[in-house]
Amino acid sequence: MHLFNNSSIAGIFWASLFVFIIPFIVILKRQKIIIIMLLLALVLLSLLAFSKSRSGWLGTCTAMEYIVYQRLHRERRKRFLLVMLLILIAIFLATLFYKPDSS
Repeated sequence: MHLFNNSSIAGIFWASLFVFIIPFIVILKRQKIIIIMLLLALVLLSLLAFSKSRSGWLGTCTAMEYIVYQRLHRERRKRFLLVMLLILIAIFLATLFYKPDSS
């Protein structure tokens, strides 16, 4: 039995948890906590992969790009934004063929 009846909702849930954890991994200093957070992030990514949710992957990619964008210096932001926009469009196009049905 599935935790969620809709795989898209499950993917969005796992993606939001994953994206919430990532800034803490970057900020924290204690190695034990970082290892635990990394393991949790890997579990969440595997759950996201098993959900086969296009919206979850698109949301994860968009949020990760935002997190990286916020940590860049001002000089590199325009170039990064252009490259990431192209990558995001490519990921969006790839997700159209990732799963044939719409659920």
